[in-house]
Amino acid sequence: MGNLFLELSSFNQVEVIYNELLTSISNDNDKAEVHYQIGLVKYGQCDYKEAASFYEKSLKIKQKTVSEDDPSLTINHQHFLAYKETFNKIKANI
Repeated sequence: MGNLFLELSSFNQVEVIYNELLTSISNDNDKAEVHYQIGLVKYGQCDYKEAASFYEKSLKIKQKTVSEDDPSLTINHQHFLAYKETFNKIKANI
């Protein structure tokens, strides 16, 4: 459901849903995925600093719960670095 909202650019609605999910789930892998999805939302809202923050949270959880060669860990790491780089470029131009 959240991905559909992302596709429709209803970022505020999907952010509410994901934040509610965070309070109701206990599985670390699920929490990591929700943090990752909130990062996508924040990026869509052009809030790059927050996007990087949520990717970092997701990455830290995944580093504790999956093997080092898990593809999702690589994707999270790449997104975290990309968003941090984008934020730094924007910050440098201000």
